[in-house]
Amino acid sequence: MWRARFDVSLRTAGLSVTVFAVAYVLAAPAWGRRAASASPQHVLTLALAGFCAFNLLTAFAPDFGVLLAARVGAGLFVSGATATVFTLVGVSAPRGRRASWLGVATSGLLSALWAGAPLGSLIARHTSWRAVFVGLSVLAMGIMAASRRVWPVGGAARVGADPPV
Repeated sequence: MWRARFDVSLRTAGLSVTVFAVAYVLAAPAWGRRAASASPQHVLTLALAGFCAFNLLTAFAPDFGVLLAARVGAGLFVSGATATVFTLVGVSAPRGRRASWLGVATSGLLSALWAGAPLGSLIARHTSWRAVFVGLSVLAMGIMAASRRVWPVGGAARVGADPPV
């Protein structure tokens, strides 16, 4: 994919996955605390907007250094989306259903991992690797719009609020 475009070794190209994952792991706890102390709907919107922006930066990166920085940013922001979705699901689910609702959310997020990489590779093979990251940005914008319908700002999904029954 970008190995040829940026003339880097396979090992160097692999750093793009590593920096994304490390940024994700390091940022997730802070996002979780923020989602629990602020409006989780606003936090989710911010996280998805940042993920969208950094995927666009990845798509149009002029060199490998910018691409790596963009992957760090994408990892930082998508960890916020994940942590906030778990917060929103946890506070929105009725008592006695939280575990199953969180299980569904976890399944959805993990499905994005196992299906996303091969699907992205397939799309890249038939279009370009840049199209994959533009597509991820468009998908993030769609999720952002849908999430604002599911969890409207000031709606029932407030940390500490009684969930709907």
